Amino acid sequence: MLEIKSIEPNQVRDNCLKERMERASSGISSEYIALMNNIEVGFISLVFWPTNTTAFIYEIYVLHNYRRKGVGEKLLTFAEDKAAQSHRNPIKLEPNNFDRTITKEKLISWYEKHGYKKDNTSNEYWIKSLF
Repeated sequence: MLEIKSIEPNQVRDNCLKERMERASSGISSEYIALMNNIEVGFISLVFWPTNTTAFIYEIYVLHNYRRKGVGEKLLTFAEDKAAQSHRNPIKLEPNNFDRTITKEKLISWYEKHGYKKDNTSNEYWIKSLF
């Protein structure tokens, strides 16, 4: 069973996740950890800017051994639900393959499969309307 909960980077036990989360964390971001059977398996960093209604996914990361098990998809859905509940629309992201084991093309394809489209105002961002 997968559980997602709010967490501070200094509370993360897994060194890889902790390091990535510390880099992703900013004064306006919220970090959430994915736990599978109480084991840390991934995280998401989500930003709600105070000056507009756009939500921004800064990073989604899943440990290698837990990929292709639906963890990334659950984190993405979690972020979209959080944004919609907070009346944030649209949700936006910049597909960056911080982890070089995944090509940028594959990452973009994954986001497009989940309803994200290239933002026509910028070549760097992908966007999804939530409502």
